[in-house]
Amino acid sequence: MGEERSSYLSEIMERVKREYEVAREFRRRVQQPTGDVEVKIAYDMAERIELLVGPPGVAAIIRELKQGCDPEIVPFRLIDRLYSDSREPDPSKLTQILRAALAMMTPPGTTAAPNEGIVGVKIKQNNDGTSYMAVYYAGPIRSAGGTEIAGSVVLADYLRKVAGLSPYRATEEEVMRFIEEIRTYRRKVGNFQYNVPEDVLRYVLHRLPIEITGIATDNIPVSSFRDLNRVETPYLRGGALRVVNDGVVGRARKLLRLIETAGLEGWEWLRAVPEMLKKYAPARRGSVIEEVVGGRPVLSMGNMFGGFRLRYGRAPNTSMAALGIHPYTMKILKGYVAIGTQLKTDYPGKGGVAMAVSTIEPPIVMLSDTSVIRVDSEQKLAEAEERLSKVLFNGDILVSFGDCVENNVRLQPPGYCEEYWVEEIVSNQGWMDILSKDEVVEVERVLADPFTYTPKVEEACKISAKLGVPIHPRYMPFWDMSTGGDIEVLRRWLRTAIQSSARSSGYFQLPIDSNAKRILESMLIEHRIQGNRIQVSKEWVKALIFLFRPFKDIDVSGMSLGEAVERLSGTPYRPRMGTVLTVRVGRPEKARQRRLKPPVHLLYPLGLAGGAMRDVVKAAEHENLSLELVSRICMTCGERTWRGVCSRCEKPTVPVADCDQCGSEYMEPEGKVCPRCGHTLKASRKWVVDLKEELRRAEGVARASVKMLKGVKKLTSWSKQPEDLVKGILRAWQGLYVYKDGTIRFDSTNAPLTHFTPNQIGVEPAKLRALGYASDINGEPLRSPDQLLELKIQDIVIPSELAAHLYKTSKFIDRLLACVGLPEYYRFSSLSDVIGTLVATLSPHTYGAVVCRVIGITGARVVYAHPLLHAAKRRDCDGDEDSVMLLLDVFMNFSRKYLPDKIGGMMDTPLLLNVIVDPREVDEQSHNVEVVTRFPLEFYQAAVRGEPAVQLVDRIRLLKELVSMGPNLRGIKCMRHISVLQGFVNKSTYTKKSTMIERVTAQLELCNMLSAVDPRLVAERVMAHHVLPDIIGNLRTYFSQSYRCKRCGTRYRRILLRGVCRICGGELSQTVYRGAVEKYVELATLLLEEYIENPYLREGSINAIENIQSVFKQAPARSPRQLSLKRYM
Repeated sequence: MGEERSSYLSEIMERVKREYEVAREFRRRVQQPTGDVEVKIAYDMAERIELLVGPPGVAAIIRELKQGCDPEIVPFRLIDRLYSDSREPDPSKLTQILRAALAMMTPPGTTAAPNEGIVGVKIKQNNDGTSYMAVYYAGPIRSAGGTEIAGSVVLADYLRKVAGLSPYRATEEEVMRFIEEIRTYRRKVGNFQYNVPEDVLRYVLHRLPIEITGIATDNIPVSSFRDLNRVETPYLRGGALRVVNDGVVGRARKLLRLIETAGLEGWEWLRAVPEMLKKYAPARRGSVIEEVVGGRPVLSMGNMFGGFRLRYGRAPNTSMAALGIHPYTMKILKGYVAIGTQLKTDYPGKGGVAMAVSTIEPPIVMLSDTSVIRVDSEQKLAEAEERLSKVLFNGDILVSFGDCVENNVRLQPPGYCEEYWVEEIVSNQGWMDILSKDEVVEVERVLADPFTYTPKVEEACKISAKLGVPIHPRYMPFWDMSTGGDIEVLRRWLRTAIQSSARSSGYFQLPIDSNAKRILESMLIEHRIQGNRIQVSKEWVKALIFLFRPFKDIDVSGMSLGEAVERLSGTPYRPRMGTVLTVRVGRPEKARQRRLKPPVHLLYPLGLAGGAMRDVVKAAEHENLSLELVSRICMTCGERTWRGVCSRCEKPTVPVADCDQCGSEYMEPEGKVCPRCGHTLKASRKWVVDLKEELRRAEGVARASVKMLKGVKKLTSWSKQPEDLVKGILRAWQGLYVYKDGTIRFDSTNAPLTHFTPNQIGVEPAKLRALGYASDINGEPLRSPDQLLELKIQDIVIPSELAAHLYKTSKFIDRLLACVGLPEYYRFSSLSDVIGTLVATLSPHTYGAVVCRVIGITGARVVYAHPLLHAAKRRDCDGDEDSVMLLLDVFMNFSRKYLPDKIGGMMDTPLLLNVIVDPREVDEQSHNVEVVTRFPLEFYQAAVRGEPAVQLVDRIRLLKELVSMGPNLRGIKCMRHISVLQGFVNKSTYTKKSTMIERVTAQLELCNMLSAVDPRLVAERVMAHHVLPDIIGNLRTYFSQSYRCKRCGTRYRRILLRGVCRICGGELSQTVYRGAVEKYVELATLLLEEYIENPYLREGSINAIENIQSVFKQAPARSPRQLSLKRYM
């Protein structure tokens, strides 16, 4: 390990240890909910698996196996080792082994899938009397990911063979039951990732060697095949359904590769599944448009010229699914795309977040006077925003080669670009001898920085002519849709127009010709209208003369475009537009505090006493309250209490659980089941609490009071452990809210970053030097704010909203420490003090938080982090968000005692803290990130031919190569694109629209401005897949609605005859009102009037509206929503 990385990690470990000790002393003093920090700390994957999954001692076995095995084989060898000392197959041991093997298959070993996704293993009997294995899955198995879900089935089959069990033989009734569950789930719960045909499911289910079953996850019974002997529940088994549908079938290709790598037998039948699925595979490009959501615009359609042009490469802020677009494009698209906005695409994956990259092709637009400009400066951007008529070209979308490898797709032909051009030159044998000295200098300048340096047009023409390569892309028209006839029209116009032109300061004033004007527009050639003349720059005129030779006596109208270009200029034709991707807006970017629904300040039960707002202050007006709280006992004086410290002798108390069945009592119980009789233990009881006195005491300790303090109606944990009121008061004092585990969270969209400059993150070089950034990527000492630095793996750059949140949380922590007589820890005086702070980041589907350090703040609503850090959380950057917590808050306030007592209750909690990120023990998606400054010419040639991306991994260096060289990762490279980390658009326009009709209207207005989008098709998709299903669904829900008590919240399937709640006597109210049914009627009417032409869709929509009108006996008003006075002001 290098000295620099060793020093960096040592500092992190020392600070973690220091904050851990502060939290230990705090917990020792308060003794609530326990007397010690509950977060477990681990330093490698083996230790994480032993702590979270077990069994004891497995860490040493894993470390030994990793030394001599391929990573994909280790889970199978682990099964061999763990089962080696077993004589008879024991279900509990089989469960433990399968969980450990799955954890090993899902690095870094912190997902909820092993513990909560696999409920257990049972040994059952086939009809012929042989024994087979059944694996019971639950909903959290989804957290493992599709490939690993499928892998769990293969691991289970391998374990079955090791245990000497027979294959499972499904009956026809069991197969039909499973298919019926799939149908019911799709109809009543939601869609799966893959829409698998029933004949494929039947084929697979009859051949699976283990029974894939599970517990009920949805309270929805199947309509047929309900009472089967070997299926214990009549309800939907969502976990099992997902394992088969999205795992075994959906990931069949990847599963086959795993089976081949492990050398397993008995799965030969799976080879037929991918071929069977091919018959049903939908066109991917259409599927992006089919799923349009109201208010989220379609920005580009793959079959239309002028959308987002595919460009390959990696900027410092792209990869891991993140896509680069020009910051001016964000503005031109009316701000709908901001930094961090999710984009749904048809290539290379299903989408990613938008990142701003200023060195790719910008948009080209038509102004109100029909001038066409390339928006490549802020002056032109201002002009375009003021006078925009049509967006002719959206600009580039930058796609990482590594994402193509990760998604295992074929490369698509890119548009001709600067880096492609320079590779064609330098691959030309003897090019330096052919070109003049000045021309060689020009090429070398472009080679050094192809994205910002453009050669003079004269030099570009000479280089092209001498080497027989295409002209530099800056002077090449977007001529993909043109013909030889168009070229001939343009040549004839140029021949006469140039001779009669007027010239002024760098421009030709050419006479207007309608056909020539149309062709200039279609080729996206920049020009302006000045009276009755077309103004074209001298550079463009010279380029057009070189390419089209208007004074050459030849007619190319009958030729193809490629033939015409080669015949006239002697240079080869290259498509300038290339592949256009289908792109639409997905989820908006996010940066806000995590809140429970409804939000609460502390985990303290109030029942009905707190009213609808669950207000502790209001509840304290009652003299005494009967609350269900934890049962504890003082070992010194024997007093029973719910407090952490005995109120009589001020000694720590311990939790106690009672068995109602046999009367046994257990101090600090290890489980929830009575060891004596097997009955469920009870760890809580009803206590009479003087809440007014408790609140008065807490306010005295906190030295603060609040007007409202929101608690909960009841605690959902097994022990019913409440939080101290002091914590709630201090959170409310700072405007903070608590999550289910006692921590304070902030959610933000994930974004990648490998390089940055100090001025991009708002930090002075001196401060960064103090944080360990001594030199830039070239080894030069850090002095200037524009030097490029390589981001350390566990450093992050946060949004300003998160910085403000951490500042407030630090005040909460400092005050909480002071309340128990400890010195303040953070003592922040401004937001800039957040720089250098340790935080923990956590993904929702895992148990393991990762320690990281804040080194910068931006205005973008994303958290920038290293690809390896995202992979350590098992995340990419496709639009998901993760939570960030102040590290000391996690140590001091997290407790298992608060977690809901249900399957999935432990997900999204920091049960374990990963202090050091080992690049070798993270999700392998990050290993596919390319680390090169340029692609070779053969890459572009392979893309033109449409070859699979994986065939080029030997020619393009990936991060996995650096990882294999050891943990001292340095020298990660990227292309010399300039990333924009903030500014231009930080918040999507979508979030600023409050109503659906406003959103859809703005969506269609934008579609009308984009040349690469058909607004009528978009409107029909919005109607068919969003508006109409909601109208019909809302009407159905109106007739099947439940009724709710306004006072206690109890729900009833139908209105009671007495008309009041039978529990508290409160008034009953509807849960669905007329306004909810009619809310989309106005929007549907608008779409019918202006866009919808499809007769089937029109008829269905009109019928739905008429049904609503008949229900309420009158036509709805033009605006069925409740109006406010603002409408008339």
